[in-house]
Amino acid sequence: MVKRGIHPLVNTMTLVLRNGATIQVESILKATRPMRLQIDTTSHPTWTGEKTMTGQDGRAADFMRKFANPGASAAETQQKQQQQQQQQQQE
Repeated sequence: MVKRGIHPLVNTMTLVLRNGATIQVESILKATRPMRLQIDTTSHPTWTGEKTMTGQDGRAADFMRKFANPGASAAETQQKQQQQQQQQQQE
């Protein structure tokens, strides 16, 4: 038997997938509006089989751009980045 008053209240919240579908789930979070998911089973590369780069805009990507080739000039680094972007677009 569950003791009263020591367990958090369970609320129902709505999750909105990227394709617009909604799912009702139980959670201890008290959400007043639907939570929109950025990555779910309809968009994650593991389930879709697509090759996508998710970390291109994060802090780690900024670090890699800054320190990827410490001896190169800024122009060389920029040229290399443009070549990599063109290769990714062709794939």
